[in-house]
Amino acid sequence: MLINTGQRMGDIVKMARMHIHEGEISVAQEKTMARVRLPLARDLDDALAPCLATHDHVVLLVTRNEKKPKGWTASGLQHLMRDAYRAADLPDDVTNHGGRYTA
Repeated sequence: MLINTGQRMGDIVKMARMHIHEGEISVAQEKTMARVRLPLARDLDDALAPCLATHDHVVLLVTRNEKKPKGWTASGLQHLMRDAYRAADLPDDVTNHGGRYTA
């Protein structure tokens, strides 16, 4: 979602099912409060579809708690991503913010 939307982690965790409409994701940015409409990239749509099929939570990204999944906090998702970068043995300069620049 970082690479396909270019949004901040705080904005990504707030993205909800209702924000996806007609090939776009609409989100009010936390920092500026500006509402932006972003194209829903095919790669992102393909990645979200199986994930969304596993839960009925309103937000797009939920925790792995099978009994009661809940939406991530920005801090929690940042830590998860950092751990994933380390597990993948990526260089230390690979960051969530860098994903925004890649977008």
